[in-house]
Amino acid sequence: MPKSINIKYKKIFDNQRTFVVGEIGLNHNGKIKNCIKMIDIAKKSGFDAVKLQISDPNESYFPKTKSYNYFKKYSLSEEKLVKVFNYAKQRKIILFSTFGDLKSLKYQDKFNFPLIKISSGLITNIPLIKKIAQKNKPIILSTGMAFESEIVKAMKTIKKYNSRELAVLVCTSIYPCKDYMINLSKISTYKKKFKAIIGYSDHTQDNFASISSVLMGAKVIEKHITFKKMNFGDHKISADFKEMPKLIKDIRRAESIIGKSKIEPNNEELKFRKLYLRKIVSKKKILKGEIFDLNNISLMRSPNIDKLQINIKKFDRLLGKKNLKTINPFKILTKKNYN
Repeated sequence: MPKSINIKYKKIFDNQRTFVVGEIGLNHNGKIKNCIKMIDIAKKSGFDAVKLQISDPNESYFPKTKSYNYFKKYSLSEEKLVKVFNYAKQRKIILFSTFGDLKSLKYQDKFNFPLIKISSGLITNIPLIKKIAQKNKPIILSTGMAFESEIVKAMKTIKKYNSRELAVLVCTSIYPCKDYMINLSKISTYKKKFKAIIGYSDHTQDNFASISSVLMGAKVIEKHITFKKMNFGDHKISADFKEMPKLIKDIRRAESIIGKSKIEPNNEELKFRKLYLRKIVSKKKILKGEIFDLNNISLMRSPNIDKLQINIKKFDRLLGKKNLKTINPFKILTKKNYN
């Protein structure tokens, strides 16, 4: 059975379209108009979903820390979240969220998001993971900074309480992430070890790693998006309005490049096969009774086709045999010349 995530009208299957998430996070800077802008461009660009981050700073972060101040300043109010939810519904794009703490999980009950994200920083928060799993929604789990045992424990917790599907994302929790830190080879390892859809969460400053991850087999891509490049928060690792359409275009191109795994010529190749594959051809006039050798026959590409032409596999057997019928130069040898 294929591994899949069913999300409303969307379906993720291995070897089919990659599910692409635009991570808004707090890149709206607390302003609903910025959030609306990002939803619009994500929809126009072809993203499958957009994601928010919802946390109560008093529950999630130590007071006066950088994260505490950031979420305190930029988190959307419940009134604004309602407007964002309704707008995404109107634009017919999937909206979901990461919930940073048990208190924030109330918004899952309020909005009934079709999908829930567990971020890398929450992978050891088993009480929260348990409560999220009990919502019985498809889950995307990021694994930055995690040891294998921690991933396994989080997955076991999810599967114990959740009958829905699970996607596990390879991730490096460095912002911005340098190339040598990415290690996309883990995608292959994850596919072997974990019974889940495998994807990639991108924290680099361009789209190259996301495209490369698709070629490595990632079926879910999460990329931060922004309405404007800024040098704080997640803005610096985010795709802007110019980069977002190109990301989707290149992902779809990467999928096309991957193609099918079956070893056989494609339909276009089959059209040229008879033209490009070599045929046994006379290099000069060969009289009846003459012996075939490397001086009078060769393997050549020829535009001509003869239904009776000798199979190229018989070339070695042909050498040393007598010609049964006179052949003019540059003619395809047929079964009339040899049997």
